[in-house]
Amino acid sequence: LGSLTLTPFEVTQMYQTLAGDGFAMPLRSISAVLAQDGELLQRFPYTLRQELDPAATYLTNTVLQEVMREGTGRSAYKVLPKSMVLAGKTGTTNDLKDSWFAGYTGDYLAVFWVGRDDNKSAGVTGASGSLKLWTELMSQVATESVVLSRPDSVISVWIDKASGLKANELCPDIVAYPFVRGSEPDKNATCIARPMNKVKTWFNDFKEENF
Repeated sequence: LGSLTLTPFEVTQMYQTLAGDGFAMPLRSISAVLAQDGELLQRFPYTLRQELDPAATYLTNTVLQEVMREGTGRSAYKVLPKSMVLAGKTGTTNDLKDSWFAGYTGDYLAVFWVGRDDNKSAGVTGASGSLKLWTELMSQVATESVVLSRPDSVISVWIDKASGLKANELCPDIVAYPFVRGSEPDKNATCIARPMNKVKTWFNDFKEENF
C-alpha cells in the first residue's frame, strides 16, 4: 500500500472486495433519489460479482489480521478491544510523503490518506498518521469483528516457527497457518519426535527410581 498511484476511492474499492470475501460491490454515495414527499424517483441497486478466488481471499485476510495483531497496525489495539478482530494494512511512501491506512472491522471499512498538496514530506508514517485517524473513527462506530469464511480448499497446519516446517500441537514454539490444500510443507520439523522421546526418558527414569 502506497507503492502505486491510486486514489483513496480506488484503494477503498480494492479493500471492499477483500472485506466482502472476494465479492466486489461498486462503491456508491447515492443509493436512491426520493421526491420531497418520499416518493421513489430512482433507485441505484447494488450489484455483487465475485472477483477474487476464495482461497486467495482467505489467505490475504489472514495476513491482514496478522498485520493488526503483530505488525505495523498493532497500535490500534491500544484503543480498540483486543477481542475485536481487525484487518488492515499501513503504507508509507519514500521521504514520508504519503501516509496510508486501509482497514476494516466486521461492519465498517475505511481508508485514510495523509499528505501535503505540494508533495513535500508529511512527516508521518502509515502507522503514526493514517492508522491513528482510522483507529479513532473505528472506536466510535465499529462493534463487530471480521469473520472469515474458510473455503474447503484451505486447511490449517501447525508450523514450527524456527524451521518453517510442519509441526504438531506438542511442539514448543508453533503457530497455526492456513494453506491451500496441497501447498503445505511436506517435511516434518524435528520437534515432532521430541515429545515421545521425552515421555520415554521420563518413563525410564521413573522405572529406575521406583523398581
